[in-house]
Amino acid sequence: MKSRIAKSTVAKNLPVFVFPEELNFIPKDQRTHKQVLTIYNPYEFEISFQVLSNAPVRYTVPNPRGTVKEHCCVDIVIKHKHFEESCFNTTDKFKVEVYHGAKLIGSKVIVSHLKNEDNLSESISDSFSRLDPTTEPLYLSNSVGKSSHSTFRVGLFPIIITIACLIILFLPLEGDIFSAFPSWVHVTINMKLMAAFVLGMMTMIFIKS
Repeated sequence: MKSRIAKSTVAKNLPVFVFPEELNFIPKDQRTHKQVLTIYNPYEFEISFQVLSNAPVRYTVPNPRGTVKEHCCVDIVIKHKHFEESCFNTTDKFKVEVYHGAKLIGSKVIVSHLKNEDNLSESISDSFSRLDPTTEPLYLSNSVGKSSHSTFRVGLFPIIITIACLIILFLPLEGDIFSAFPSWVHVTINMKLMAAFVLGMMTMIFIKS
């Protein structure tokens, strides 16, 4: 059943879930010199990815290519290397391409700002290039990306929403005749995609808190 669902889904241009959708590097704030980009896989099959950039010489990405197992996510660390004054107030782009096997099934563009003033450069190149990998580790977690050095305080409501999204993601798909759960708790693929999107937003709330 799972393979039949995967084949019918992969035939479409699938949405790519990457959080955050915008990176802000501030030269005077060293805490922003390293950003974490989370690639989430809500699907019933393993995906592979590659991260491209229109300005690869400005960034270090330890693992620009890799795989994400079903219902898991991967944290990609992006470091900005150039904080010269001539680079202030520039905007670059990253493109995350997602594959199922050798087939490209979706992509998403992430905007990166190097901000020193309120005004940003309007000129952004759309020519993407490969990023060179380094030896730093790739962070893999089940369902939610975690940072080992992060501490946060959040309210009860985001925690409840997060738990609800996790429950939806682990419920069986509609039409799964082999599931031990009753049919009324089965969910559709669209419900799982929405839960994955909300879960990513909750993850960003936890990181920023």
